Amino acid sequence: SPLYRMAQQGTVGSPLQQHIAQDAQRLQAMADAVTDQEVQRAVTLLAGARRVWVVGYRNGYMAAAYARALLSQVRADVCLLNEGAGEDAELLAEIQPRDVLLAMDFRRRTRRLSTVVGMACDAGASLVLVSDARVSALAARAQALFICPPQSEAIFDSYVSAISLINHLATAALARVPQKARARMAAIEQAHAQLADLESSP
Repeated sequence: SPLYRMAQQGTVGSPLQQHIAQDAQRLQAMADAVTDQEVQRAVTLLAGARRVWVVGYRNGYMAAAYARALLSQVRADVCLLNEGAGEDAELLAEIQPRDVLLAMDFRRRTRRLSTVVGMACDAGASLVLVSDARVSALAARAQALFICPPQSEAIFDSYVSAISLINHLATAALARVPQKARARMAAIEQAHAQLADLESSP
């Protein structure tokens, strides 16, 4: 836990340059570990699914929300399972074969994640898993598995590699269905123009 690491290190944080260098090492480690074959397998699932469900609890929630935000620009029917309204059961009941679950599995893990993943897989969904654990019950069920480098002993875990990976998967999914993605993004931009909700760029 962060409290334990704080006791080990004291309250003085690492210098900024060291912090950035460690994140750069995490990115390079992920680049060395992730294969194009695995990326294409995940992209095939994400682009071709009837519906994409995204889930992440605690530290995985930020990455899950980011994934939903990007993928929902590329394609329709992208839903955050733990969206905060307490309707997890109602949403889980909608999962069908040909759906895909994109799950974020980072320490400190909640027991709920393994239950939700199990229910989705039992309903017929394929699993794309982003995790910091190569061997786990969840990893064994994944059709596409991406391992973010193990965390260092910094007080707070870093998710720079997970965010970069999600960005890449969304970009690759867009490249897989460029015409559909372009049409959807054009419709979104038209809606923004009608709403007049975004500031103009300087």
